[in-house]
Amino acid sequence: MGIPLTGLGYAFTDERRLPLIGRVDFSELFEDAKDFFEVAHIGSHVLFFLFFALHVGLILKHQLVDRDRLLNRML
Repeated sequence: MGIPLTGLGYAFTDERRLPLIGRVDFSELFEDAKDFFEVAHIGSHVLFFLFFALHVGLILKHQLVDRDRLLNRML
């Protein structure tokens, strides 16, 4: 949920209006939070990919090192 919400907040801080919203200008409301949304959005992507790499690494550990056939049981 963090990535889409921070991305939406970051999009609202852009100077251009969002085409879906049309007449409502959110850029003035969120003007002070632009840096926060940018850092939070990029940080949530970094965390996602770190946890994804950790997950794949643990799958490979179970398959290649432990040889406990955990992946076969899951599939």
